[in-house]
Amino acid sequence: MHVENSITIKRPIEEVFEYVSTPENDPTWVSASLRNERTLPGPMRVGMTTQEDVKFLGRTSTDTWEVIEYEPPTVVAYLATSGLLSGGVVRARCEPVQGGTRFTHEVKYEPRGIYYKALAPVMPWATQRLIASMDRTLKNLLEGDTTTTSPASRRPESAASGALVGSVLVAGGIAVLALLMLRRRSR
Repeated sequence: MHVENSITIKRPIEEVFEYVSTPENDPTWVSASLRNERTLPGPMRVGMTTQEDVKFLGRTSTDTWEVIEYEPPTVVAYLATSGLLSGGVVRARCEPVQGGTRFTHEVKYEPRGIYYKALAPVMPWATQRLIASMDRTLKNLLEGDTTTTSPASRRPESAASGALVGSVLVAGGIAVLALLMLRRRSR
């Protein structure tokens, strides 16, 4: 699965990059992030790791991310080395444009395990909507939009994203049941 979203933020590139490349900021705009911290002190760099508590598609885990690209003020990329999203890559690219910064948020992930494989048909759709929502939250935060909701109301448990997660879980549950029935019949 490969999903990408771009949005223009009316802030200087350095400011946008600094915000998105600081893992401790993730819970303010990444709806799946409950906590994200560096595992070692010091500046961000290739090889730095972070630990993040995430809640994604109804499941919670602690994921470890390794910085695999770091080129201020344009690119930061992380590889999930453990946890629910293990093997996934998240890349944030910033480029200056007239009046601000073009922010591109990219996710690459190959579903593993029966749960995520069952959800595979709807994951691109759900992930696209999820990152578009996060990017709008980031834009509102950095542009100082006073209508920005609190971080707690942007959690997957909130009404709108909760309905999305619920729909995905129902579809996933049906897919898992179908897979189990097919498996049982083939015995």
